[in-house]
Amino acid sequence: MRLKILLALTLFLPASISSAADIEDHYVIWGLGQKSCHSYNQARAAGDFEHYKEYVAGYLTAYNAFVPETYNIVPDMDTNAIIAWLDAHCADSQTMSFADAMHALVDEMHGKRQKTSPADGARWP
Repeated sequence: MRLKILLALTLFLPASISSAADIEDHYVIWGLGQKSCHSYNQARAAGDFEHYKEYVAGYLTAYNAFVPETYNIVPDMDTNAIIAWLDAHCADSQTMSFADAMHALVDEMHGKRQKTSPADGARWP
């Protein structure tokens, strides 16, 4: 249920290619996206970051659903690889919002995205 709520909230986050932001490129950030990378780093160090993993899953699912020609934005990454990427990024960007860190991830991965579903039509990695 929690994941469904986070997914619904992240549907309003912008995609890197076709932004749904206002004319000045501003948009409302919901939930954990408002937190800083520093907050993420603290939760990670305490081993209490499951809620961040759920936010990441919702963000990536929304991106896959709403960005044209995107079946999987992170085709060569599993959850551990995504978390490792965020760990490294947030270590260097303590004051960045977590939503901006996610935006940086999808921007970096956009050119490597899987554009179509595999032949078997699977809907999960």
